Amino acid sequence: MLRDNKWVYNRTSKEETETLSRKAGISPLLARVCLARGFKEADEVINFLNPDIKYLCDPYLMKDMDWAVERITKALDKKDRVVIYGDYDVDGVTATSILYRFFRLIGINSEYYIPERLENGYGISIQAIDEIYGKGVDLVVTVDCGISAAACVEYAKGIGIDFVVTDHHECSDSIPAGVPCVNPCRHDCNYPHRDLSGAGVAFKLVQALCIRLGLGDKYLDYLPLAAVGTIADLVPLHGENRIIAHEGLKRMAISGNPGINALIEVCNIAPETLTAYHIGYMFGPRINASGRLGSAEKAVRLFITDDFSEALDIAKQLDSENQQRRRIETQILEEAAAQVEKENLDKNRVLVVSGEGWHQGVIGIVASRLTEIYYRPSFVISSAGNVARGSGRSIRGIDLYYLLSKCSGLLTQYGGHELAAGLSMNTFDIKGFSKMINEYAMDIDEEVFSPRIHIDGVVQADEIDIDAVRELEKLSPFGVGNNPPLFVMENVSVRSARAVGDGKHLKLDLSADGRNFSAIGFNFSDILESLTMCETVRVAFRPEINTWNGMDSVQLNIKDMKPERLKHEKHTFYYTLEKCIPADISAKKDAEIKMKEVEEKEIPGIIFERVNTGKHCFIFVNSLASLKRLQETLNKSEQNIKKDYEIWYTGIGNGYAKKTCIIVNPIIGELDEELIDSAVFYGEWLDLQYRDALIHRLEGKNIYICPVKCANTEYSSLTPDRTDMAAVYKYINYLIERGIRKDLFSMSDDIKCCFGVDMNYFKLKKCLDVFEELSLLTRKPVGWFEMAFALRTNNGKKASLESSMVLRRLQRLKQRQD
Repeated sequence: MLRDNKWVYNRTSKEETETLSRKAGISPLLARVCLARGFKEADEVINFLNPDIKYLCDPYLMKDMDWAVERITKALDKKDRVVIYGDYDVDGVTATSILYRFFRLIGINSEYYIPERLENGYGISIQAIDEIYGKGVDLVVTVDCGISAAACVEYAKGIGIDFVVTDHHECSDSIPAGVPCVNPCRHDCNYPHRDLSGAGVAFKLVQALCIRLGLGDKYLDYLPLAAVGTIADLVPLHGENRIIAHEGLKRMAISGNPGINALIEVCNIAPETLTAYHIGYMFGPRINASGRLGSAEKAVRLFITDDFSEALDIAKQLDSENQQRRRIETQILEEAAAQVEKENLDKNRVLVVSGEGWHQGVIGIVASRLTEIYYRPSFVISSAGNVARGSGRSIRGIDLYYLLSKCSGLLTQYGGHELAAGLSMNTFDIKGFSKMINEYAMDIDEEVFSPRIHIDGVVQADEIDIDAVRELEKLSPFGVGNNPPLFVMENVSVRSARAVGDGKHLKLDLSADGRNFSAIGFNFSDILESLTMCETVRVAFRPEINTWNGMDSVQLNIKDMKPERLKHEKHTFYYTLEKCIPADISAKKDAEIKMKEVEEKEIPGIIFERVNTGKHCFIFVNSLASLKRLQETLNKSEQNIKKDYEIWYTGIGNGYAKKTCIIVNPIIGELDEELIDSAVFYGEWLDLQYRDALIHRLEGKNIYICPVKCANTEYSSLTPDRTDMAAVYKYINYLIERGIRKDLFSMSDDIKCCFGVDMNYFKLKKCLDVFEELSLLTRKPVGWFEMAFALRTNNGKKASLESSMVLRRLQRLKQRQD
């Protein structure tokens, strides 16, 4: 579980929120979420909260749709033999099932062909076309594939097979010629919704055929299958996808489709509680299982049969295959992760791991897990002799398809889209591919590789109750592009915490503003010890309704937590200081800093003036001594400012109530300049360049500088010397030999006591940075404040402290301080 997420706040004004709340007839909390997601007008909000089939677009707006319909109706009239050529994942299976059931309804003589992942790979192949030709087929209609198969389609035309291509994957410059290609991602297609799934495109084809054949709204019968494909394929749930998912879920339990009913039973779901979560995390893996381990043909049979007994039998087989898939996936994931750790691949921008004989049916899932763990695009490649096939998954902001196109010279085949892609190559090119794709990835902004959590808003404890949580359900169905609302609550105390679920998860009792909350944190047990050191924490959570013994209550589903205040002020200071002093930063050389230097006695007057005009005043501090002196100054002031201020560390408290805020160790990325009208930079700063960079961030604001000299004892020796590092290294050896693990605060105290050196959290962390840079040790964070260590031999080479960039930067800071 990542513990270094950057929280990105979507901020809305109180006026905007109240206006939208009133016009749309919703609560201010829901209005705030809608504003955070880009909805400004009441009509937009009302339409989004009430998705309706009447808002489905005319399918004939899609390029070549009329041509495709014409060819299919011709097949109906001529009684052509038709093959539906699908794909082996959920999207392909449901798309195939939609067309098969509809063609059966209107009397088209059709069958389906699903390539086998291990034998045929993804998409259309010459081998498959020859097999289809042998059956006397006149027309092939593709679903969820075909847009990149120009050569294969041309071959098929040459032997007398017509094609209709329907797909939703990204298009290259060359698409099949001389046949209808229905794909909203075509460069020359102006369809308003480009993000349809393969099942969504098949559904739109059925809608168009119903219009042509005068079948009214018969196409709506296929919404449940389209919803399964749409949700499971992880396309953004907005626009038509939202309508398909919402309306499909409504009809799913009463659809009469035996396959869907069988999955509901096997997954032990109450039909009336069916949500997108069940589709994505329960239906999806089972439907995919057959295609991953063998043939997806039985998954299609699940959805096209009208016999519930047969469907139930198939669903049970899929459930069993899914359990087998999970066992195989776990083994490969362990091997892949071990490869990453052994070869230090997590230092690369793109992870590329490979193994002989890894099961190709699960490498895509393993790639997803690696991306989740390391927050890097990941490729997992399975080799068999000279042939290697791989699957990749990405993070937001990095387009895998684009990166693969840059490496196409090393690939025999590739395809996909921004976040997921597949490839094949010669086995001996794997290392060259890894090197090349990482070279191209160096052009990507480093910010992209910092994991981010998008916050819908900061809430007070009294805003979260059962009625509010139930109203937020109007935003469902949730999925890609429409996640469940995520809020932050600050100044939260942990009343109790215990590990549950085989020791992996945390069950917590929290308290904020006099209200108590029950909370669950999945895979958060590693911070259990760290919580005991915190006075308060910030919690990012999704509110849920928990039902127990017939009683409903609010439960906070924890998605991230950050320490806010530790139980010792110095610990809080040094912990946040280490985060706020960047590795290397400089202010704009060509920009003039506009600021006014003031005396200390003027500060209360500045605050008083700003507060009286309804403005906020922020005071930035970078020293404990400065903080103490500032508090004394404010408490003694004639303007009666005593206790009428708040103190925050690293960033502005988003739930701040008072007009004056003191920010200790401010972090540039956690400041929202829109909230700041006036800022005072008080006392001494460790790095004036960093201070100036902060000032430039607040360009155009009222900036005051008060350079008061304080007894900065905490700055006396933040740069470690050889004696410090020798002490730290000996102490780590001691811990490793005895299998002891401690938090860095206790470690710094022990080192100070045992070796007689000046040590604190900041200096200790920098010593560890130097050791890791010089390959003297490896470390892994455990919780927030603990580390697990392992020494490295460094191949017998003697490490030179002078070569450490970390140490050089610290020495430059010390020189500027002196």
